[in-house]
Amino acid sequence: MFTIKLVSNSKDKVIYDIWNGDTKKCINQIEVNKRNLSYRLKNNQKLSNSYEAGAYRAIMKAIKDDSYPEQFSNGWI
Repeated sequence: MFTIKLVSNSKDKVIYDIWNGDTKKCINQIEVNKRNLSYRLKNNQKLSNSYEAGAYRAIMKAIKDDSYPEQFSNGWI
């Protein structure tokens, strides 16, 4: 399970912290460009696990819907 928590939302980009829902630890931060959906992780790597990939998919949907939740969780509870 992952949780994303909103850090910043501007006209051009949105930034979320990515949390491991099982360990309750912040594992990365993702910045997504609202125009072209490009992303940048805080650790400057590519998406490397299901938490990051799931967070990116959720953020792309938020951008499409123009709705940015303060917090969003997805996965097994």
